[in-house]
Amino acid sequence: MALSSDDTGCMTDKREVLVIANAAAGSAEDKDVDLVLEVLAELASTEVVVPESGDEMAAAPRDGRGRDVVVMGGDGSLNWVLSTCVAEDLFGEIGSIGLVPMGTGIDFARGWGCPLTCAKLLRSPSLVSRRSATC
Repeated sequence: MALSSDDTGCMTDKREVLVIANAAAGSAEDKDVDLVLEVLAELASTEVVVPESGDEMAAAPRDGRGRDVVVMGGDGSLNWVLSTCVAEDLFGEIGSIGLVPMGTGIDFARGWGCPLTCAKLLRSPSLVSRRSATC
């Protein structure tokens, strides 16, 4: 975890997160991406990578060692990331894997009952509980 100060000057432990954002995800809008990244920055020390090809998408999880990984994309993006984790046995080296469903192919998120809009996602209980930290 990275140690940083928040807006009040209090020292906080922040999780380290690698965000893998698929810029080509069908209906992903810049304002939604920016909003999610803003909220994640409140919760974690984030690094954002935007792979430009399937090979780059598949390679991206390797950089997640020791960090949580958040995939911003659809079924294809999630498949690339999970396939790499399986093929290279990365599950023991990375933390949690999260999904911010974006695009038109979000059947996985829909099937698991994940919030499908940014507004609903940002109000989800697991995210809200992490945002209410105290000094």
